[in-house]
Amino acid sequence: MTACATTAPEQQPLYAEFSRYRETVNAQNIKMQYPNYFTQAPLDGESLDDPEVVDHLLFPRYMKTKTGNFEKTMNTMGCLTINGFSGEGEPMTLSLEYAETNDGWRINKILMAFFESQTDLPEGATCPDELRERSL
Repeated sequence: MTACATTAPEQQPLYAEFSRYRETVNAQNIKMQYPNYFTQAPLDGESLDDPEVVDHLLFPRYMKTKTGNFEKTMNTMGCLTINGFSGEGEPMTLSLEYAETNDGWRINKILMAFFESQTDLPEGATCPDELRERSL
């Protein structure tokens, strides 16, 4: 059994931003769209001309089926956790840290995690650093 956050969409600003990103951004427009969805942190000195960097930033395509999402906001930062399955049927989580900027919420950190079992998936909003520590 899978739990899902059941708040109204207007009360899920991070998931709304993620949905816009997933529907808007692709390999052809990532350079132009990057500032609309990310802080500079995910690039970490890398270039959008690097195909591996672009592949990393197009992370939503790795999840083929979504089973639930959770989010939490704390002042000027927030975390979004999306559970689901990869194209190969592996249970997975997308864990995103957002930073609130003058232009709205922007992705600041990304973590994709794959699990042995669906029961291992987070059952609440988990920031990337928290999930990384839990997985060690």
